[in-house]
Amino acid sequence: MASEQLKPTILLVDDEVMVLKALRRVLANPQWHLLTAEGGAQALEIMARQPVALIISDLRMPEMSGLELLNEIKRLYPETVRIVLTGYAEMDVVVKAINQGEVYRFFTKPWENAELVETIQTVLQGWREKTDQLSSFSE
Repeated sequence: MASEQLKPTILLVDDEVMVLKALRRVLANPQWHLLTAEGGAQALEIMARQPVALIISDLRMPEMSGLELLNEIKRLYPETVRIVLTGYAEMDVVVKAINQGEVYRFFTKPWENAELVETIQTVLQGWREKTDQLSSFSE
């Protein structure tokens, strides 16, 4: 089992508290840390304090849209993998998010639990391999 320091952090961002609670329930796993934010500004505050391997963000949020948030994360933290979770099938916005924010994947609400977990495991496996490579260079 990975030590506490080597556990990746996943940040869930959605302005709907019930969605965050549902995601926490589905994604509870001792292999990673889960953090939540109810908006873009709070997400950026969290990311300024600690590294985040993966962010899963809603697109439609007040004050700062998910697209704006993901673009800012791409600029400030390019190593953080970005996934979109949206309740709207506005393909032009999703395509824009993928192209501008270099989004790894997008899911529509309601999401398929097994597919979401499998995607996260794939992303974090790549994160662990990259972390292992970097630590072997520093030894």
